[in-house]
Amino acid sequence: MHTMYCMSGREAVKLCAMHALIFRFIDICMLRSGPQDLPTSAFLLRILLALNILVGTLVSFPLSGFDHALMEVSLDIILLSILLYTGLQWRGLTSRFMQMFIALMGTGIIFGMLMMPVVYQLVASKAANEPALFAALVWWCIVFWNITVMAHILRHGFNIHLAYAFVVAIGYILLFWQVSDWVFAGSV
Repeated sequence: MHTMYCMSGREAVKLCAMHALIFRFIDICMLRSGPQDLPTSAFLLRILLALNILVGTLVSFPLSGFDHALMEVSLDIILLSILLYTGLQWRGLTSRFMQMFIALMGTGIIFGMLMMPVVYQLVASKAANEPALFAALVWWCIVFWNITVMAHILRHGFNIHLAYAFVVAIGYILLFWQVSDWVFAGSV
C-alpha cells in the first residue's frame, strides 16, 4: 500500500518560512530587497555561519586544500564581522549589525554555490592544461555580481550612497587579500 507523506501544520509553516527566507536572499542578490527585510535572529545567524563556512571551504578546497580553505573562510568571516560592527558603531547604527551580517552570510552562500562548479571547472581545465575562457568569464561575472550585492547590502545598512558602498566593498576585498597573504604567508 502506497502512503503519501503529509506534513503537519507546524512542519508546513517551517517549510514556508524557509522558502520565504531563501527567496528573500535571492531578492537581495537581485537587488530587490535589502538587509532590513530580513529577521534579526541569532539562531538563523549561527545556521548561516555554519553553512557559509561549509560552502566557502568547499569552493576554496580545490585551490588550497581543506585546512587552508577552512582557515581562510574563517578569517574572512571574522574580519568581515569586526569591520562591519566597527563601521556600524562609528555610524551609530549597531542595531543593524545582525540583519547586515545575516544578509552577507546568506548571499555569500548563494554566491559560493554559484561559484563552486566554476572553480571546479577552472581547476580541472588547469590540470588538463586546457583553456577555460568561458569558465573564467563566468567567474569574473559572479565576482562582479557578488561585489555589487555586497555594496547593495552595505548601502542599505550604513545608509550611504551606492558609490561609497562600492568603494567600501572593494576596499574590504583588497584588505582581506592583504591580511590573508600576511596570515598565510608561506603556508601553501
